[in-house]
Amino acid sequence: MADKVLKTKIALLYKTAAEWDLIQETYIPLKGEVCICEVPASTGKVVAEPAVLFKVGDGVKNFKNLPWASALAADIYAWAKKENLEFGDLSNEFKESLKEFVGGEEKDTIFRLAEDDNNIVKLQQSVDKGASWTDVANSAGIDLGVINTAIATNTAAIADEETRAKAKEADLEGKIAALGNALHFIGSTNKEEGETDLEAIVRLLEEKQHDAEAGDVVIVDSAEYIFDGAEWKSLGDESLYATKAALQAEEARAKGAETELDTAIKAEKERAESKEQELNERLDVLDLPQEPELVGNVLYANGVSLRIVDDGAQNVAHYRTSHVEDHTIEFPYNSTVYGGAKGTAKHTYHFESSNIVIDGAKLRSVFGGCQDFGDVAVANIIMHKGTIGNSLMGGPNSFAAGANAAVGEAHIKVFDGEVFMIYGGPASNTSVGKTDIEFHGGHAQYITVGGSNGETLSGKVVIDGGVVDLLQTVNRGFIEDAKVVINGGEVKKMYAGGETEDASVNGKAEHVNLQILEGEVKALYKGSYAGAEDASRCSGDFNAWAVDKAQAEACNLVENELILNCNL
Repeated sequence: MADKVLKTKIALLYKTAAEWDLIQETYIPLKGEVCICEVPASTGKVVAEPAVLFKVGDGVKNFKNLPWASALAADIYAWAKKENLEFGDLSNEFKESLKEFVGGEEKDTIFRLAEDDNNIVKLQQSVDKGASWTDVANSAGIDLGVINTAIATNTAAIADEETRAKAKEADLEGKIAALGNALHFIGSTNKEEGETDLEAIVRLLEEKQHDAEAGDVVIVDSAEYIFDGAEWKSLGDESLYATKAALQAEEARAKGAETELDTAIKAEKERAESKEQELNERLDVLDLPQEPELVGNVLYANGVSLRIVDDGAQNVAHYRTSHVEDHTIEFPYNSTVYGGAKGTAKHTYHFESSNIVIDGAKLRSVFGGCQDFGDVAVANIIMHKGTIGNSLMGGPNSFAAGANAAVGEAHIKVFDGEVFMIYGGPASNTSVGKTDIEFHGGHAQYITVGGSNGETLSGKVVIDGGVVDLLQTVNRGFIEDAKVVINGGEVKKMYAGGETEDASVNGKAEHVNLQILEGEVKALYKGSYAGAEDASRCSGDFNAWAVDKAQAEACNLVENELILNCNL
């Protein structure tokens, strides 16, 4: 077979140390395979870095367990490996040099350094392989006593220097400690070729992007400098220490005075605020309205008990400022009445109670609480007869942004009359703690246990007469606990939650309890929670003659024929 010549280059397997580390436990080189490793600087794998090493595979071990290839000392003379060196082992060049030193021609001679009784070290020789030794004739002796004395002298000098250095260091540390926070260490640097200490300081400040300030400290090589506000000085300058210490003391006094002044100002501010609060409380008491106030077509009872009637031409509110003196206020039909006052953010009223009795009046709306700002602890509204064209509400009302009005307890009783909407809770973003509605007669188009908006903690509606077109537990606000008891009367539509016919009704009634015992509920629906149909939060009891059984059970009510007519 004819020979073929291939012109090519063959590259052995070549990787860096980092690359070999990734596969060193999994890669098994073939027997005779050369694996080259490039070792960069600072890996610690070999003494002299960077380097190029290699391993040769045996077909069994992985790369990690293969030894690095190494060279034997084949170029080292055998005599150099001996424990004891003889004269005959030396090179001719070295022998000639030694002959010139000791004189004459030597054969098989060995040498040593020996100390005599006078602490003198001399060069000795032996021609019988160490059996006997003689001094080399022209070698000068070394007096160990002189050397030891010199060493002791130098050791003492070094100890003295160390003592002085430590004392100086302690003194310097004491001075620095006395300055405390007056010093600000900026950094350290070494002088570059041709630089002065000051030039090195300027360069360091530029690197740190720092403008020198009094008290700045820098280190150049091993020298420390401090800036006194005008120039850089050695940190050992005594006058500078005194100046800095004085500055520090003055700064401490200034800070102490500032702290004392701040404390005094704070105390005075607290006294002023307390005085202002006390004055405002007194003004609230003095300025609390003593009589009802008519503003346009809105009558504010201002916490005064009112009995409102219809005199045939207009509404008349009767009230007393004492137990014997009777007063009246005449105001137009279709007006609005508040049991509290019209408050503002700066002037909020607080009333223990409000009491409104409607006895034939024609009104637009009635609220048991205040308008916008103010509190009423207990609001009572009783309607014997009359007409309310919009809302009869136990809580407050608001038209102002950021309003803060509330009623603690609201109690509503309706015996007769015509009402468009009855709410146990509040309007807008106001609140009511506890509310209850008793509907004994008359006609109401809407009754809601909670408010039209706002927040009500708990509420109850009891119906034992009259006609209600629509009854729901929540409208657009929130009520934690809602309870409805039907002991009589007629309810055309009833919702366990909010009514689903009005898309704007998106309120939440967290817990609902229905007791449908007497009267007639013509249609009962699950109602909504947060705008979606949901009766999962409803429970209660019913009698089959008062409501459709399937509709009641869909609202999780349990039939109980033993329940008697009662007002829970």
